[in-house]
Amino acid sequence: TAGTDIGVRRTTNGGDTWTDFNGGSILVTHAIRALVFKTTVDTTLYAGVASTTPATARGVHEYSFPAPPSPGWVTQSSGAATALRSVKVVNLNVAWIGGNGGRVLRTVNSGTTWTSVGGGAIGTADVYAVEARNADTAFATTSPGGGGTGTFIYRTTNRGTAWTQVYTDPNAAAFINVIKMFDNNNGIAMGDPVGGKWVILRTSDGGASWLRDTVNAPLQVGTEAGSNNGMAVVGSTHIWFPANSTTKVYRSTNGGATWASSIPPYTATFTAGIWFNNTQLGVIGANGGQAARTTDGGATWNSVT
Repeated sequence: TAGTDIGVRRTTNGGDTWTDFNGGSILVTHAIRALVFKTTVDTTLYAGVASTTPATARGVHEYSFPAPPSPGWVTQSSGAATALRSVKVVNLNVAWIGGNGGRVLRTVNSGTTWTSVGGGAIGTADVYAVEARNADTAFATTSPGGGGTGTFIYRTTNRGTAWTQVYTDPNAAAFINVIKMFDNNNGIAMGDPVGGKWVILRTSDGGASWLRDTVNAPLQVGTEAGSNNGMAVVGSTHIWFPANSTTKVYRSTNGGATWASSIPPYTATFTAGIWFNNTQLGVIGANGGQAARTTDGGATWNSVT
């Protein structure tokens, strides 16, 4: 990149999003004319640099990205004796977890150690969903008693040292299922329907406050409700979430101004997991080990095994 944003950026999703990956005075202060990886399976990057001052900056410089994790799963100890319900991975080092009893955990070393940073204003209510932007700022949502007594969103900006309640709905049917921040300022949250409409919340001030969209939110059909952590977003315009009792998948391509829906072709009765790599390619998972994929942004789905 050029101008006041000189350096290297990295993408791991085909260019949908980019992350700063600058390092070393050469890469952050001089124009980069060419980039190439050593091999397709190597994390070594060569940067061709051209600059008139100082002349010694010209040439080819080697830069090593952190090696990706090895394939497979590794068991880690959280130190918690309660059930854990939600996880948000910010990067290779930072992650947050939410669980029963007001439990919130945070790691800054890839899960080697976890620090308990919950409690406080959150109390002992079960945390059903967490969201985080970095190692400092995170969100947690609770619905004490599993619903029936209202729902809450809490925010921390100091690594969990203190939490502030930033949203509440005392309605007995209210239950926030998921929070997604598009960037440091703007985000969306989804909750079970209240008053015949899905609860869609928005923030434009970094999560300090949330407003419900009662105009554009989809109408509830029957007794459908949401799934904990059940939402996928690409950018700030493309949003998807499943209804857990009808297996329906709602989608918006304009930031929630309008919504459409489709029904997967499987026999499952509970759709929970959902992920999209980009605006077209996505997968959903359901009970009974069933799953489906889409190649047209969720307009249609095909079962997969």
